[in-house]
Amino acid sequence: MPCERLRKWTVKSKTRWRNTMVRNCYGFLPGKNPQLKAELIVLEAFYDASSNILGLAPGADEATSIAMLLTVARRLARDPPNEASSFWPRPEMGRVLPE
Repeated sequence: MPCERLRKWTVKSKTRWRNTMVRNCYGFLPGKNPQLKAELIVLEAFYDASSNILGLAPGADEATSIAMLLTVARRLARDPPNEASSFWPRPEMGRVLPE
């Protein structure tokens, strides 16, 4: 069905940035096999957007990364691997933004 009438819309918004001190948390799960206690699986995910310009701050991508990290942590907590596991959420640093 063709559109009879096209409309043009403009969306405006205001955003205020606020510096806030936050705490990070890390997870550690011991492995099932004591013979592999020197082995460690490290899983990390970025948790922040990386730009002061909203259009260049892909926060949804980082949110997905943290959601997956938490999902994997829950799964491994139910059934730990033979090696120990460590979970590291961290800020994204040094990202090159498109020009």
